[in-house]
Amino acid sequence: MKMRTQIFVLSGVAVAITAAAAFAQRIDARRPLTLTVGQPGGPEPTVRGGAHRDGLVHSPLPHGPLKVDWRFAIGGGQIEQPPLVTTEAIIVISTHGEAVWVPHDAHEGRSELARQALGIAASSTTPPAVLSGGTVVVAGGTTDAVAVGVDKTGIRFRTQLAGSIATPVDALDAVAPLALEDGGVAIATSTEIALLDSSGNVRMRAALPEPLVGALLAGGGASPSTRRILGVGKTGVVYAWSPGGTNGRDVARVGSFQGGISGGAVLTSDDTLLAIVDNGRMMTLDVRQGLAVPIASFTGGGYLGPVAMRHGVAYAMAGIPGRTFVIGIDSGGQEVLRTGVATSPSIGADGGVLFYQTPIHVPVVVDDTGIIAFAAPEGAVGVVDAAGTASSLDAICPRALRGGRGVTALVSGGPGAFIVTCGTGTVVRIIHGGGGDPP
Repeated sequence: MKMRTQIFVLSGVAVAITAAAAFAQRIDARRPLTLTVGQPGGPEPTVRGGAHRDGLVHSPLPHGPLKVDWRFAIGGGQIEQPPLVTTEAIIVISTHGEAVWVPHDAHEGRSELARQALGIAASSTTPPAVLSGGTVVVAGGTTDAVAVGVDKTGIRFRTQLAGSIATPVDALDAVAPLALEDGGVAIATSTEIALLDSSGNVRMRAALPEPLVGALLAGGGASPSTRRILGVGKTGVVYAWSPGGTNGRDVARVGSFQGGISGGAVLTSDDTLLAIVDNGRMMTLDVRQGLAVPIASFTGGGYLGPVAMRHGVAYAMAGIPGRTFVIGIDSGGQEVLRTGVATSPSIGADGGVLFYQTPIHVPVVVDDTGIIAFAAPEGAVGVVDAAGTASSLDAICPRALRGGRGVTALVSGGPGAFIVTCGTGTVVRIIHGGGGDPP
């Protein structure tokens, strides 16, 4: 775990705020500010594993055979957004508009650690972010967006933002906030991106040319002037914002994937993005040159992204009518892994050609050893090892009424475990089920 230090920052000259400069303006809190420096600890303290959103987990996943360690019903509301897993708890946002802290050993008889009401529309919230000081931040609001920070003792702040947080058609398109190393957070609404400090004060904001899809990402160099926050628009255009640079008031277009993106992109390096485009192409984009290059395509079906990255190989699920696979594609576009993980009936319309429609799904994750954890749209939850051997469990989550989703997220649960959330409001911990301990 990274050490945390306290830095005392004294505000300088106050900056006047006028209605004519509502966007792209630095905000002065007019008082001293204490910032906590360092990322929060834990197996999955941010959505998709880190600022690159690459789906690489650093705690080993369990190997097959698998078993359910425990189930925990949060009680009140469903679970639609991915949870966060810190050293202290599994943090879940319910559709009743509450943050729930679930203990790591939530066997039968254990109670939740804490529960706090967010006070925002539960049907339109972002995934959560945990700041380095422990505050959980969620943004919501179908008309006027508001960012809410809570901890186990109550609400820390409520900050009004421009634009809205509309419920996306595909849950993967929800724009996850980005926790920053200085204790603050970056949040995107339908019309703006804003930096908030750990107390919810707006430091800077800028107008967005279009709504984004998928999680905000961060890349760039060691100095503040070269760091940037990246986001992908619904049209596939990639935007970059460098709040510490000379043009910190503007969001710049840095390239385009030339097609629709589901679930956003991942950063394979500080300057290169990878995304699934129109469900059938895997493409990279160099944000320095603005050049998008296809590296692989999938015929007869589609990729189920976003991908998870390990040692230059992109892992994802892919499907054809009646079958779902876990696949791996290397940087040269070669398929280095294909393992069938689920089947389903496939019947063509009026006996005609089968048509593959990309289903609602959950992205895969991969660990440092090459084990991939998946939740297939057909319902199976399992792992595929580096040799391509699959092990799975069925009926982990029943189908939820809302949106038809069973499994809503799969995240690291610490050494030898992963966490699955069910749309019906249950958290499930999966571990190795054979004799002895996982290697």
